[in-house]
Amino acid sequence: MIDTTSLSADWLAKKRNKYGKDPNIMESMIHALYLLEQLKLTGLDFIFKGGTSLVLLMEQPKRFSVDIDIIVNPQITRRELEVYLLKIVETSAFVRMELDEKRSYKNGIPKAHYKFIFNSNFQNRNKEGNVISNPEREILLDIIFAYNHYSKLVDRPIQTEWLIQKDEPLIVITPDINSITGDKLTAFAPNTTGVPYGAEKEKEIIKQLFDVGCLFDLLTDLEILKKSFFESAKGEIEYRPERKINSVEQVLMDTINTAILIAKKDVLNNDEDKIKLSEINTGINQFGHFVFVGKFGILEAQVASSKAAYLAAIILSNYQGNLQKFSSAIPLTDYMITKTEYNFLNKRLKFVAQGEALFYWFQTIKLLSPEIN
Repeated sequence: MIDTTSLSADWLAKKRNKYGKDPNIMESMIHALYLLEQLKLTGLDFIFKGGTSLVLLMEQPKRFSVDIDIIVNPQITRRELEVYLLKIVETSAFVRMELDEKRSYKNGIPKAHYKFIFNSNFQNRNKEGNVISNPEREILLDIIFAYNHYSKLVDRPIQTEWLIQKDEPLIVITPDINSITGDKLTAFAPNTTGVPYGAEKEKEIIKQLFDVGCLFDLLTDLEILKKSFFESAKGEIEYRPERKINSVEQVLMDTINTAILIAKKDVLNNDEDKIKLSEINTGINQFGHFVFVGKFGILEAQVASSKAAYLAAIILSNYQGNLQKFSSAIPLTDYMITKTEYNFLNKRLKFVAQGEALFYWFQTIKLLSPEIN
């Protein structure tokens, strides 16, 4: 279990000294994991998913995540659910719970959003300029009411370098790496099922891209990835009729076209694409504070988006082979693109990460246009 010393200013100071990052973000992620443990202690049956689940799934997570996403049985009522949630306020460091009325229990996606409030260790100022010693901050709990659609679930301990443990860590159920990648790929399709353009959610678009890029390197089963993607995409299409998405294939092409936009970077022909790229650049700038291992700029985004495009092409073409992985030992001449429509990528990407982005675009185009390669 989590030792509450993990919530202290002293512990956060140690982590700040190690990573040099915003202690407010660190504090929020630790409280999110603390909320996860408190949920488990209530006895609620749930599947833990989303960005924060990667902190437990990945041996070396690379970014902060500050909210909790879960799936619960669609048969549970609001009253039954809130019996569990109120236990958290009664027994933990959270001082109260608030329902986001505008976004919860509405038509469309069966979901609810609850805020769990805690007192921060870091002072700030209110609108009047007065110093508040222990201001209130919140952790968002996002709940989807649905049956499990994942092909493979795994048990993961609530255990990470960000937490001090006492006794054995509690265990939660999460989708495996391959399944969660399918979810994340669905979310990186901003014109269809993903976090959309034009909604002041630029940072959220980039979070999905970053996660896909990291998860790509850990994939072990493409069939599970495919199944997870199809189930997730079909659900999003059903829940979002206002987006007028015609097919899962449209979603996959959205991911590929968005990746092309990032590959082009600043050589764009129309104003609409320029606006979209501007949002992507804004998201990259906003997202930088959340990365605690390495960095994530436009060049890293070009690599991550090439991986996303490759995965989309694998699903679109129902590729049955092994996932091809880049190596700097592979000669550049082995993956130069010959298809006229895409050969501009050779010039744009051959020096990005020693050719890694171009390598994955070569694999993508080979799947999309097998007659060329």
